[in-house]
Amino acid sequence: MALALICCIAPVSGQAEYTVGVGDVLDLRVTGVPDLSRRMAVDPDGSVLLPGAGRIQVAGLTAMAMRSKIELAMSSQVFRQKDRNNRLRLVALKPGDVVVGVVEYRPVYVDGDVLTTGQYAYRPSMTVRQVVALSGGYSLLRGRQSDLSRDRFELLSQYRGLGAQLAKEQVRAARLQAELEEREALPTIHFDELQVSEVDGREMVRDELETLRLSQAEYRQAQAVLTTAIDRIAAHTRVLADAQQREEQELRANQTDFERTTKLFGSGSLPSQRVTETRHAVMESAARRLGLLTEMIKAQADGDELQRKLEKLANERRVRLLEDIGASRVRLVEFRARLEATGAQLGRGAEARQFQRLGQTVQPDLSVVRQNGGQTLRIEVTEDTALEPGDVLDVRFPTAHALLLTPTAAGQRSLPAGAPVP
Repeated sequence: MALALICCIAPVSGQAEYTVGVGDVLDLRVTGVPDLSRRMAVDPDGSVLLPGAGRIQVAGLTAMAMRSKIELAMSSQVFRQKDRNNRLRLVALKPGDVVVGVVEYRPVYVDGDVLTTGQYAYRPSMTVRQVVALSGGYSLLRGRQSDLSRDRFELLSQYRGLGAQLAKEQVRAARLQAELEEREALPTIHFDELQVSEVDGREMVRDELETLRLSQAEYRQAQAVLTTAIDRIAAHTRVLADAQQREEQELRANQTDFERTTKLFGSGSLPSQRVTETRHAVMESAARRLGLLTEMIKAQADGDELQRKLEKLANERRVRLLEDIGASRVRLVEFRARLEATGAQLGRGAEARQFQRLGQTVQPDLSVVRQNGGQTLRIEVTEDTALEPGDVLDVRFPTAHALLLTPTAAGQRSLPAGAPVP
């Protein structure tokens, strides 16, 4: 379904109160129940999933309205929370216990005549000038008619930069694989094939080796803490088992003594006081045996819990490394594609350089495409205009054809500032 496109002539003069949208990330903090604290992305249907309260719609609400709605939904819930003694207790939330806010905004997008188009993380009060700087600045090569060329030095700089990024990512991928395989060293990497010098390559390897060393040391330290605790509990369990065995023997001896004194008492050979004493001895032995058994069961449960934590530590580390390796492979494909494309542009030789020879400054046309409810607005902006999350900044230079055909008073061609896009 096509959306209405409304063009506004005047630049944006201010910003309305921020409206939460799909893709924003909310940070939820719950006092007294830390397990409920989390970060939540607004799903494509405009909702978030709240613990205990289910899904609620937040897209389209102002930040203040969103906070009020989530606080109201959460404050009406009762949750179970373990105390320091690992006992469950009920916690009833109050409105002041729930704090929520936007921590990651929808990205802004840059299209048109900039060095690197794409999406960029939004920061409050971000301006057009700042996002253009993030995209690498204005670029004539991306002119709509493909008749403007970027300076060869700029292309060469980008080509070398991409080569360095590719090399660094390959070294990082090698480090992740070494960490996954519990190796202490990285495989040999030939930097002459990666557009970086041997010196820079050695620096990259040194940095990643240090990262590998620190990561493995941290993991082994966490393993050692859990393993030491498991060994200590196992030793304590063995002591309890020995004590319980001795107590079993004493209990049997006391029971035998009790049976003997009971028979003698029945025949009149012993007073009743002796029978009472042996009965008390049996009861005390049974109580001690029961206490030892309870303590041993608890120690075994603690040991099993620590063993599960040790296994979870290893599994979570492996999953994280596999995810990082997968993401690194994707980045390697992206860097290789960009490096190949830039190399192809360099290989074309000199393209049309009429713009550069004219020696004039070209001013781009700047506009922002912004979603507003059910409408799409195109707004003319300046470099000092503040952007909003989800904005698409469109940067367009006049075409070379239009500029070269614009005469000056002296009969020469000139580059008019802000020439309209055909």
